[in-house]
Amino acid sequence: MKKIVITLTGMVLGWTGFAQNINYELEIKNFQQIGCDDGIGDDEEPTWKIWATDNHTVGSQPWTGGTLQGGTCQNTDDNIPIVYIPGGSLLLINGNNTDASTFSFQYDAWEDDCLGGSRCDYDSGFPCLSSDDCREQANVNGINFRDSSACVWHDYSYFQGDFGWVIRFRWEYSDFDAGPLVQETCGDSVVMSAQGSGQWSVLSGGTGGFSSNTDPAATFGGLAGNTYTLQWATFPDCITPVTQDIQVTLNALPDPNLISTTVVFCEFSTIDFLASNGVTYDWCLNSTSNIVYDDTTAGAYYLTNTSLTDSMVYVFATDANGCTGIDSISFTVDISPAVDLGNDTTICDGASLLLDANDGVPFTSYAWSTLETASAVSITSPGQYYVTLTNTNNCSNSDTIDIGQYNPINFNLTDEEMICLGDSVVIDAGAGYTSYLWDDGETTQTNTFSNFGVFSVVVTDTNNCTDSDSVTISPTYFYYAISADTTISLGATIDLTANMGSGYLWNTGDTTQTISISPVSNSTYTATTLLANGCYEVGTINVIVNEELNIFVPNMFSPNGDGSNDVFLVYGFGLEDINFRIFNRWGKEVWGTTDPVELLTVGWDGKSNGEDQPTGTYVWTMTGTTITGNPVTFNDQNKGTLLLRR
Repeated sequence: MKKIVITLTGMVLGWTGFAQNINYELEIKNFQQIGCDDGIGDDEEPTWKIWATDNHTVGSQPWTGGTLQGGTCQNTDDNIPIVYIPGGSLLLINGNNTDASTFSFQYDAWEDDCLGGSRCDYDSGFPCLSSDDCREQANVNGINFRDSSACVWHDYSYFQGDFGWVIRFRWEYSDFDAGPLVQETCGDSVVMSAQGSGQWSVLSGGTGGFSSNTDPAATFGGLAGNTYTLQWATFPDCITPVTQDIQVTLNALPDPNLISTTVVFCEFSTIDFLASNGVTYDWCLNSTSNIVYDDTTAGAYYLTNTSLTDSMVYVFATDANGCTGIDSISFTVDISPAVDLGNDTTICDGASLLLDANDGVPFTSYAWSTLETASAVSITSPGQYYVTLTNTNNCSNSDTIDIGQYNPINFNLTDEEMICLGDSVVIDAGAGYTSYLWDDGETTQTNTFSNFGVFSVVVTDTNNCTDSDSVTISPTYFYYAISADTTISLGATIDLTANMGSGYLWNTGDTTQTISISPVSNSTYTATTLLANGCYEVGTINVIVNEELNIFVPNMFSPNGDGSNDVFLVYGFGLEDINFRIFNRWGKEVWGTTDPVELLTVGWDGKSNGEDQPTGTYVWTMTGTTITGNPVTFNDQNKGTLLLRR
């Protein structure tokens, strides 16, 4: 059985039309035998022949009368499997500047043991038996090689029966050109226009690179302003090595450096724009298609009567190299602020008028003739006033108002009226006013009061100006001294009694006729007494406090039950805290207290644990503070002796 094995590397069967002609080379790589062991002798005697052609001329295939190339007889003696590489030139076919795209092959291979004839002609006759001969013949049509990579060797293998062969081929474009030798462009990139199979590299000029090093139409990007030397070179495995150098200058685009005095303008103003670095300039307003000033050598443009719809100016600057750069400025046209202080007016004496310049739109500054900077000012004096408003876009506007002032009313009530409880008084606000309003709601010229307090009225004149005043209704008081001013010791208590009446109110808050006081500092006490006739008496007394401690510790007592000096007491006032101890002659404590009241009112009865203590001398100690915070002493001493006698 015969078999056909086709191995195709990097190509597709078929035909495709191509615009560029090519060069190619097709070589024999090896011949192979994998079967047909003849059994005679120690080896086989294979022979191979292969022819090839391309499709660059219609009808060139051999089976249609075309011309084949090759057919060199190749043979060897060896044992299978055999891989045979012929000696000498391996070139089978080549083409130059051809439009070919496919290869076709004719193949003849056999194994023949007959050594009497030529090895290059197949002979199946005597004396060699034909029964053990093997022969394969085949035509391989239309192998498309242009679908493979240029300038790279590609293998193609074919097997039929026990014989096969491997060829290799490479191809390149016939035309190889790097494009114009000197090129100049605007900007930092240029599209190359090379031909052929090759790769790009940068020889000099600085930093730069290609979008694809192997694309003839690659984009080269570099630094604007630099001149580069670029090389377009064939790949290492191309048939015809070629290198071409070109010079590319990347001219920098001019920077128009568009400027204006500001980017915020007031409505209806004139805006100045300045550009530079160009030979000619084209100016556009709001869009690049709206040319308002073109093909001018002037680098200045003046936009007058600006509208709220204006927002952008563009300039196209073209330099001596023919390169054009664009710049733009975005700006804002702001409406001028509106301000209205109102009509001229007149204010009342003592009144104020609020002038408000804020119409709901925020402003960055308010400049009043009063030198104030708030949005509103309060005016209290006649005169001419103006304000200048500046908004966030530095647009300003002003307004002026004249303010007069009416003559003052000069309204006055009596300062004070005094009555006794139950009486009343009539207060007259005076005639000549259009209205009256008392604080109790009355709207008459006069008003009657029977209560104490401060009462006011507001009057309005014919200019609708107002004035007010108040009157104090006070009770009638009589004054007296409760008693002569007196002096008491610190901590002592004294009773104070007011004159007889139906009600009392002391400045201490007490409401009785008599009060007991124990001041710690000099004080004035006042008692207000309501008399039966509804009037008041006010009594006053000054109480002077002697802050020197007045304390006395006795040095003898006799607890014998005779009712005289039976208890040991300390006498005085003003103790805040105390620690008083009594010890017998052996140092044993027989009595003590920390209660000032107990020390001053209960004292020691001469007993200890319920037993009478013997006659003798005892020692006392005392520590503590007065109500003023000073230490307690007796005759500047904190201890002393006590004689107990029975």
